Amino acid sequence: MKIFFFFSLFLLSCQDYNSNTGDRDKYGEVSLENNAQFRRAYSIIQNRCVNCHTSSVHDTWASYTTNEMWIKSGSNRVLPGRAQDSNLIIRIINSGHTNSNMPIGGSALPNDEYDALVEWIDNL
Repeated sequence: MKIFFFFSLFLLSCQDYNSNTGDRDKYGEVSLENNAQFRRAYSIIQNRCVNCHTSSVHDTWASYTTNEMWIKSGSNRVLPGRAQDSNLIIRIINSGHTNSNMPIGGSALPNDEYDALVEWIDNL
């Protein structure tokens, strides 16, 4: 039973899309950078952010499949080694600025997800 549980967790951790929302059909196949921190961050962004950040008004975040793409995405969204200065983190933590409450209308990210995003950016 324990082996089945750990194998199931392994399979879930390899998921590159939120399978409950039809993202794979919507965005096509994706090939992610093979980096555990990046894959964890990408999974969080897929589950929490991509539903809104997919139009011409916002970048299509689902298409940023490498660290380099996030760094080059502009707007100081991800600043390597400087999570607290990166707009992705600033907006998530509800800094009080206009349009800074992310996700809009949603609850705050769980601490483990927030920490994973900070760790990913700080280690770039």
